[in-house]
Amino acid sequence: MGSDGGGKAAAIAYTLIETARMNGVDPETWLTWVLTCIADHKIDHLDELAPWNWEPTRTSTAATPDGYVRGGNHTNRSLGA
Repeated sequence: MGSDGGGKAAAIAYTLIETARMNGVDPETWLTWVLTCIADHKIDHLDELAPWNWEPTRTSTAATPDGYVRGGNHTNRSLGA
């Protein structure tokens, strides 16, 4: 048995992971990018960090057998970068 808080934290983590997967984004790469950017990101622009607004740059990445793209630099679709 776990705590209610632990269950809620796990639910949030699983939601983030599955949302990334549903958008064709490697969850580990995306979450690493988000965690490096979020501290300096404007609170009213958090939607820019969503997995559907994120894509790796195509020039310096490699696709994995599971279909995800890992590594390289990352851009934000909503910012037009």
